[in-house]
Amino acid sequence: MQPRTTIPNQENVSHTLNRFLTLQEVIKILSISRSAIYRRMDSKHELYDPTFPLPIKISGTSSRWIESEIIDWMNQVIERNRRTLIQ
Repeated sequence: MQPRTTIPNQENVSHTLNRFLTLQEVIKILSISRSAIYRRMDSKHELYDPTFPLPIKISGTSSRWIESEIIDWMNQVIERNRRTLIQ
């Protein structure tokens, strides 16, 4: 008799799968430059965006962004833009 295996589906997965992203991956996903990313994180810059996801330290010298936070931010930007166009 073959052992039974179950494949998780959306109903029985209770957590969001996340991935750490490097700066280069964030640049590629967002299609913006390194400096544009850091401007959004700099509270003294005119392009500062307090909703932009901040990286987390994963070691003494390495920082990474959380993929789901980047995707959520993109969706928020899209939604804000579309609301503005409708009004």
